[in-house]
Amino acid sequence: MTPAQRKAVDYMQSRHLSKTGSPPASWTEVQTLSWQGPVLLDTHVLFDLWVFRDPRVEVLAQRLPGLDWVATPAMLEEWTHVLARGRLPGCPVGATPPEMPWRPRLVAESPRAPWRCRDADDQKFLDTAHALRPAWLWSRDRALLAHRRRALALGVTIETPESGLQRLGWT
Repeated sequence: MTPAQRKAVDYMQSRHLSKTGSPPASWTEVQTLSWQGPVLLDTHVLFDLWVFRDPRVEVLAQRLPGLDWVATPAMLEEWTHVLARGRLPGCPVGATPPEMPWRPRLVAESPRAPWRCRDADDQKFLDTAHALRPAWLWSRDRALLAHRRRALALGVTIETPESGLQRLGWT
């Protein structure tokens, strides 16, 4: 087990202990417990789900109602703004987002996380995940994925949707 995983286990065990009075038995139990927390989906994942209908995340579209998907108003605004710019294949300028079959639980904007994202537009994802930890951020964005190791040590798992789906045994 890497030092980052050990820190994450310790963090998750302390959270579980404070809620239940007993520690989880193993790393597998810690990972299972972790999915009780919120999941954030970055804009790339939303486009894969509802614009491009990417088969790699098809199971996510089916299972999303069972997850605690959270977003801030700024995250949803980014989704609308990126689509309206018309820079995506098959999306003309001024396009409106397709109706999402499910809506996220809206949460307030969060204070700054201890990490700074190279892409200022993506900082809101790190901030919110840090504020809601333990939390999971599914992204394809390299600027967000670059924070995986540091974030894990503080109870935030940043990974691709495929990794998250595999971890849940849904692939």
